[in-house]
Amino acid sequence: MIASIMFHYFHDDITYLKCQGSLSEQDLEKIITTSKYKIISVDEWFNKYETNRLSSNEVFLSFDDGLKEQIKIALPVLERHNLKGLYAINTKAILSGRDKLELYRHFRNNYFKDVNDFYVKFFDAITKTKWVDTYNRICTELNFEEYLQEYSFYTYDDRKFRYFRDQILKEDYDEVMDLLILNSDLDPDNLDLWFSLQDIRMISKNGHQIALHTHTHPYNFDKLSEEMQYQELSLNKIILQDIISKFVNIVSYPCGRYNEDTIKVLGKLNIDYAVLSAPSNNSERYRLGRIDCADILRYLS
Repeated sequence: MIASIMFHYFHDDITYLKCQGSLSEQDLEKIITTSKYKIISVDEWFNKYETNRLSSNEVFLSFDDGLKEQIKIALPVLERHNLKGLYAINTKAILSGRDKLELYRHFRNNYFKDVNDFYVKFFDAITKTKWVDTYNRICTELNFEEYLQEYSFYTYDDRKFRYFRDQILKEDYDEVMDLLILNSDLDPDNLDLWFSLQDIRMISKNGHQIALHTHTHPYNFDKLSEEMQYQELSLNKIILQDIISKFVNIVSYPCGRYNEDTIKVLGKLNIDYAVLSAPSNNSERYRLGRIDCADILRYLS
C-alpha cells in the first residue's frame, strides 16, 4: 500500500541551493497536478482509511525532519491547492538549533562541487582513520548495489556511503564528518535550517498534522533497545504535544528503521499509525508505505 508521497528537501536557488534529492516549487506543483496519484489531505486520508473508503490511488503528502525549506517553498504550494500535509519532526534540532544529520547534509550539499565530490573526500578521510583496513577489505568484498535495494533512487555511492555510515563507522561517523567540517568554512552555530516553535504551532493551527520522528533522529533506530526506543519517542511526543497543545498519534520511522520492539513502544505510547520510508505490500496501521518524491518525478519525466 502507498499511503503517502514522502518529501525532505526543496530548493529555490537563492536561499536554498539545489542538492541531491531536492525539489523546486514547480516540481511539487507537477507532482500534485499530473501524477497518477490523487492527492488528498492527511486528515481525509485517515478518515477514509478507517472507514474503508480509500481509492487505490489516493495518497497524502508527508514531510520529514522539520526543515525550514518545507515551509518556505512547499507550504505555499499546499495552501494554493487547499491540501493539508503530515509533518514529522525530530525535536532535538528545533530545541537546540543543531541536528547532526541535517548539519552534515547541509555541509555536503553546500561545501562541495557536488555530492560525488563529497563522497570522494569522505571515503578518502576514512582511509586516514583506524578504519582503513576494514574499508579496503569491504570495498573488495561487497557489492554495494545490494544494500538498501528497496530505495531505487539511491546511486552506487549513495549506498556505499550509507553502508559505511550506518553499519561500520556508527558513532565514529561523527568524528570523520566533524574533522571535514573543521577544515572548511562552515560555522555550525550560524545556521537556520529547522522549524522554529512558532513554525510548528502555525502549521498545526492551520490544519496540518504533526507526527513523531524521534528526538535525536538516530540512524539505526532499529538497533536500539526497547527502552531506548521508548525514550526517543516518548520525549519526542511530550515536546511536540507541549508545543501544539494537541495529541500526537502518528509516527514516521527515522530512516524507515523499526523492529518488533518498536511496535510494542507504539502501543505503550497510544500511537495509532506509523509510516515507512518505502512502499509496503500491506495496509497495517504501523506499516503504511510511502513512495519517495524522486521516484514520482522520474516517472513524470
